[in-house]
Amino acid sequence: MAFSEQHLKRDTKALADSVLEVQRLAQTVKGEAGKTGSSEATRNLPQLPIEVWENVIDHLWNDQWTLRRCRLVCRAWYSPSRFHLDQWVDINNGVQGVKAYARMLKQTPELSKRAREMSILGSMYAGENRLVDLSALSMAAILLARKLPRLDLLKIRNTEWKPWTMHIDIFLHLSAFSVTRLDLHGVTFPSITVFGRLVCALRGLVELECCDLEFIHDYFDHDTFDLYHNRVSIRFLTLGDALMGSEKLMDFLAHPCISSRLQRLNIDDSPLAAELQHQWKYKQLLDAVSGSLPELQLVLPYSGQQTHAEVSAAGVHSKFM
Repeated sequence: MAFSEQHLKRDTKALADSVLEVQRLAQTVKGEAGKTGSSEATRNLPQLPIEVWENVIDHLWNDQWTLRRCRLVCRAWYSPSRFHLDQWVDINNGVQGVKAYARMLKQTPELSKRAREMSILGSMYAGENRLVDLSALSMAAILLARKLPRLDLLKIRNTEWKPWTMHIDIFLHLSAFSVTRLDLHGVTFPSITVFGRLVCALRGLVELECCDLEFIHDYFDHDTFDLYHNRVSIRFLTLGDALMGSEKLMDFLAHPCISSRLQRLNIDDSPLAAELQHQWKYKQLLDAVSGSLPELQLVLPYSGQQTHAEVSAAGVHSKFM
């Protein structure tokens, strides 16, 4: 069955690309010759009932790139493709993007139950070496709290958390979201405490992925997170490369509110990060989880020298790359 579905998806992608290419050629070729060429090319495409193509598109429900192509093929393909695309909420123009999506929800309430993944996408300011602020998250927390009951994944990319742009009650508003997975990549926080409060504010959070995080101040209030010990239930933790900015980050991740319930830990360490470390930075975290962690995956750089990390963990399934 999986083999047939794989071929079906591949053939649909190819068909969508072929139709779009025909449309592109038809627009560029002038006169009657262009019209004839377009009709002849279109005549060679499979003529199947729309219900068949709707079933095919349903199989592509989690392939965002192909669905975007399919919706451009024809009017008949637009609606089923758009239906599945509504599960992705991409905010790439800051606060205005959040407001626009909130207006769309007000006009079309049924969209609220389709949203499953929200991405807040930032970038560098043009001509400047500084990131766009994360005020879009603050606005989303205010306008969209309790309005996306099936939202599962929150992605934040290439942004900076600037306290003066964030609502004073942002963590309270975030606690109303149903997010179970948080993916942070290229995000700058004012302190580790702020990062930790974001993680702990999402009460349903089960999976956390961090890569290329930076902290302006190396500040972590250990006592603050003692209160979250029974509120946080993170089971899966993935740490990408370039997390070498702070030893206090390991203090937070090793805190019982994060480490005590982990079931799977993935560590992908880059050669650059390894070269900058006098001592392997993850040892403290591994020691904290060694008594209860069932699964550990390590992707370590090869430096030509043997590296020893003494971690005692009975019954741990480990994978080294």
